Amino acid sequence: MSVIVVAKKEFADQITSKRFIAFLIILLLVCIYSVYSGFFTSEREARNIFMAIATFGFNFIGSFLGLLVGFDLITKERESGSLKTLLSHPVFRDQVINGKALGAFGAFVIAVTLVTIITFGASLMKGFSTSMEDFVIAVKFIVVTSVYIFTMFSIGLFSSVIAKKSSTSLMIAFGIFLLVSFLMPFIGIMVAQSIVGPPPEVHYVETPDGSQGVEYNRIMDDYWERVRAITELFELLSPSNNYNRVVIDFLRPTEMYSFGARDTTKNIVGFILYPLVFFVLSYIKFLRSDIL
Repeated sequence: MSVIVVAKKEFADQITSKRFIAFLIILLLVCIYSVYSGFFTSEREARNIFMAIATFGFNFIGSFLGLLVGFDLITKERESGSLKTLLSHPVFRDQVINGKALGAFGAFVIAVTLVTIITFGASLMKGFSTSMEDFVIAVKFIVVTSVYIFTMFSIGLFSSVIAKKSSTSLMIAFGIFLLVSFLMPFIGIMVAQSIVGPPPEVHYVETPDGSQGVEYNRIMDDYWERVRAITELFELLSPSNNYNRVVIDFLRPTEMYSFGARDTTKNIVGFILYPLVFFVLSYIKFLRSDIL
């Protein structure tokens, strides 16, 4: 029951905080703007709206929301002395961190649901067509996006647990965010080039029977396939990349799940593992850390 008590308090603190409300308003404005500006809406279908708000809203602003909710979750209470007071009550450390994480996740679900419903309503007012499948997609979108924001929250929480001050935690959180979201794909390209080397020097020569052209294409396709295999491995370490791939996957119409559909299984695994890894690390560190 202590976990539920902590979760309720954390949930109430988050949804009433100025920081959370400010980011919620920004998210809502960006998402509504994406509807009325026509991004991804050449075909006036409601599913295109989810792609728009995922790309222009949650993938970027949602990341900051998760980070800023988590980066001072522990350091703020450590600095104010309230953490020591809290742990002096009949509540265990695991109940504190589990309750805070549960409360924050509940706040994320409420925020994503609210923004999605309002944006969906705006798209209907703009004349976008809907179907029952779109409502199912909306539920999937809310779940996946909430997990994505929680992923960023878990990074912020990890920073808050290992740092002594909130300012230090903020720098660590944004450092990890920049690394995994923006730098990791570029690192993958550099590693691929160092391992595979430059493109082979093969001269394209067109012969009457086309044999030389076929051989040239085979060699170049093999080279770029090896490059792609390495870069995709690093892309799996980017939560924003995995989020985009997963969202695109379930936004694809049902009839497109046939031959040639992209396999996003690895992206889904990476998408799920990221918050688990950072939360487990935060959990273990918090249980062993000095609260002073």
